Amino acid sequence: GLAVPAGQVQFGASAGEKYRGAIVYALVTRAGLKLPDLKEAPGHEDFRSYSLREIARHCLLTAGQSTRGDIIEVVGRALTTSDLPAILADVANKALFSGFALHAETYELWTGTMPAGDFKTLNIPSISSLDDLEPVGEHGEFKYGYMRDKNEQITLGTAGKIYPITRQALINDDLFAITAMFSRAGEKAKKYEGDLVYGLLQANPVMLEDGQALFSAAHNNLATVIGPPSNASMDNMDAIMGAQADQSGQPLGIPLAFAIMPRGMRGSGEAFFKTIQFVSALGDLQDSVWGGDVVQRVYEPRLGTAPNTWYAAGPKGTTVVRTHLNGVQTPRIETKAGWNVDGVELKVAYDVAVGAVDYRGIVRNQ
Repeated sequence: GLAVPAGQVQFGASAGEKYRGAIVYALVTRAGLKLPDLKEAPGHEDFRSYSLREIARHCLLTAGQSTRGDIIEVVGRALTTSDLPAILADVANKALFSGFALHAETYELWTGTMPAGDFKTLNIPSISSLDDLEPVGEHGEFKYGYMRDKNEQITLGTAGKIYPITRQALINDDLFAITAMFSRAGEKAKKYEGDLVYGLLQANPVMLEDGQALFSAAHNNLATVIGPPSNASMDNMDAIMGAQADQSGQPLGIPLAFAIMPRGMRGSGEAFFKTIQFVSALGDLQDSVWGGDVVQRVYEPRLGTAPNTWYAAGPKGTTVVRTHLNGVQTPRIETKAGWNVDGVELKVAYDVAVGAVDYRGIVRNQ
């Protein structure tokens, strides 16, 4: 006989997984959810017109369970003896992800991320904590460099809520109400993360490195030219950031990358930053150093209305970081049979925390 070449063993989806996938796809498309990576499931056409109560009955048939009795009994039996809870959880999870992904938040533009493997306190290495390189002569010896101990800390936390899918909602075929609820929960999760980020800026927390507030005269990160973006105020904040040094006194040369402003400053802010040339006090035409896309603008409603406090920040990740359990930057769903409600309960949880990396990468105006 001929030799059979060795190969990889690949496992496809089981019949049960394909069956559940077809129903979930049919429900998701009927609900009109927008999911960028949603793949069409074979056989979904068979369930396109099925109501939730009909799907409950079909789940019982597939599980070899009785479909006799009134609809209240049928749905109740399907919730305890079939794949219906798993199907509902999958639909809810996709609605949750859709709401989370489509909800726009400004904090993603300028904050960095770091993973957390557990809920223990993490040290956040600052931008100034690593020893500088030193020249080595022809017969010289390389010296050891270290990260300094004065790191900031962050502790992962969890936020969440339990949302029920009731038997009444299934009987009434309230698919849109169900998916809208979990889509909105996804939006709430992303909003919660934004609340943490901008709450940190406004709270002005004490830094572990020296016991001083994040924004303080001791940290030399308070603007001295007060007012909205202008050549004078931007030059002042840029100079302050450029003067920051590491713990050994060496200049860090942090570039000014972001202007983080209240939403009410969008008009005046864009009028300034989009100005490519201006007439100087001497009457001649000059190029604007800050015109165009030199600085990325972030307009955030949580910062209040103009005129109000605004910030200049360094490159992404040098000012504020967000941490998530195992690097998963989306909320999760857990399911159990309803105890307080007649149906199924789905817990939406989001493991996230935020922390300030270093005061040297951000300047506050006002």
